Amino acid sequence: MSALTMFLSVAVIYMVLAWSEPSNACGLCTCSKGVLMSCSNTASSAIFLFSNGITTISKDTFKNLSSLVELNLQDNRITTLSKDTFKNLPSLSYLNIPNNRITTIEAGAFYNLPQLYDLNLQNNRITTLSKDTFKNLPSLIRLFLQNNRITTISKDTFRNLSSLYWL
Repeated sequence: MSALTMFLSVAVIYMVLAWSEPSNACGLCTCSKGVLMSCSNTASSAIFLFSNGITTISKDTFKNLSSLVELNLQDNRITTLSKDTFKNLPSLSYLNIPNNRITTIEAGAFYNLPQLYDLNLQNNRITTLSKDTFKNLPSLIRLFLQNNRITTISKDTFRNLSSLYWL
């Protein structure tokens, strides 16, 4: 399958998800003083948590969401994406985290997301991209990094992103 065909397939899936009824985040997830603690509905295919004042995502927040396809965390106050933040999300295809305050992405934050096609990190405060920032993302097609404060990109940061079409 060519990169263009895959990109168009992803675009169609994204449009279908965008027109679908989003999950009620209040009934699915627990927040306490800006900390996203847990999300529990295992049948959810999309969770939209934008503009909730979230500053931190606790470990194992998304551990029981193996069928989750889209996660939207835009317009919050998240500062760090820790190792294994998004682990156990084998179906995740779209991860949107723009318009936060992310300065640090720990190695392993996006580890083992085999279906991730679209990763949006634009409009944050990211300064460094290490060689392990995007490790093990074989299906990543679109990566948005605009409007960050990137000053350092390690030599092999994008080395294993063989499907990457849009940067």
